Formats: sequence, structure tokens, C-alpha cells
Amino acid sequence: RHHWRVAPFLRVLLMLCMPKLNQLLCALVNMVGEWLSVASFWMGTVVFFAWISVTIFEDDKQRNGEGTLINEGFQTFGDGLYTMFVASSTDDFVDKFNATFTYNRAYGLLWLVCLFLSNFLFLNLILAMVFETYSKKFSKTMKGVFANREKSISQVFQ
Repeated sequence: RHHWRVAPFLRVLLMLCMPKLNQLLCALVNMVGEWLSVASFWMGTVVFFAWISVTIFEDDKQRNGEGTLINEGFQTFGDGLYTMFVASSTDDFVDKFNATFTYNRAYGLLWLVCLFLSNFLFLNLILAMVFETYSKKFSKTMKGVFANREKSISQVFQ
């Protein structure tokens, strides 16, 4: 017999009643629209460079000096998309670009432009946007705190 428990759901509902967590969730919801606009440009860059890379390396069956295929990670568009996503998130980009770069150093220009756009431009833009949204929310909250403080002090001394 399968038992269904209510306690985990009640804990989540109780947790959502906490004022600070509620404020944090509101800030996150307000940030989603701006985040999606910047993230769409980032993902567009990943898709564009995946398409370019697959177009260049898809049919190339040559091996580099280390003996690995230079089209490793670019056999299909799905593989290329995964490879460029991993490279643009700086998780394992050295292993991803090593096969093509050791075969021909000119392919490093492709990787340089891709990494510059995805890492230094769009990821930093996403980070700046998150910080700015948080700062605006914090500033608005602090203005409310000081307004309430001023109102309370004026009521006490009247």
C-alpha cells in the first residue's frame, strides 16, 4: 500500500509564509523577465557557434597530433550544441577545444570569439543584471524602512 504524506507540503507552505523568504521570491519573480532577455542572447550565441562549428568540422575525419578526431563533439548538431554549451559555461572548454586547436591554430580564432561573447560579455551581463535587480529591490526596501522610521519618530514626538 502506498502512503501519501501531507507534512512535506505543509512545511513548504509554512516556509512560504516567512516574510523574508516571501520578499526573496518576489525579487526573483521580478528578475525573471530581464534574465530571460539576456539569457536568450547568450543561448542564441551558443546555437550560432554550434551551427558554425558543426558546419566546419562535421565531415572532417582527420586526427590531430595527439590522435583524437578533430570533429570530436561536433559530429551532429546536438553534439555541437552540447559542446558549445559546456564551453560557454567554462566547465570543460579546454578539453572541448583542444582537439581542433592542436590540429590547426587558426581554429583558435573561432573559439576566441565564441568564448569572448559567451563568457566575458553575456555571462557578465547576466551577473550585472542580477546584481542591479537585487540592488533596486534592496534600495526600495531600505527607503520603505527609513520612511516608516521617520513616520514613527514623528508620531512619537508630536
